[in-house]
Amino acid sequence: MVFQITNDDNAGFCGIPTRNSVSRILCELKKEGVIKIVNQKIVILDIDYLKQYVQC
Repeated sequence: MVFQITNDDNAGFCGIPTRNSVSRILCELKKEGVIKIVNQKIVILDIDYLKQYVQC
């Protein structure tokens, strides 16, 4: 399933103040190899890391 959302949408959903904060978080996750962006879609490479990140 694919959802088209903006960083503003993500920020509002997650309670993060600005889209710039979302961009920084996504950039850091890319650097750490947790996600990658393919054709404007976020591909999760390490679901366990994300679960720890959000403490699920």
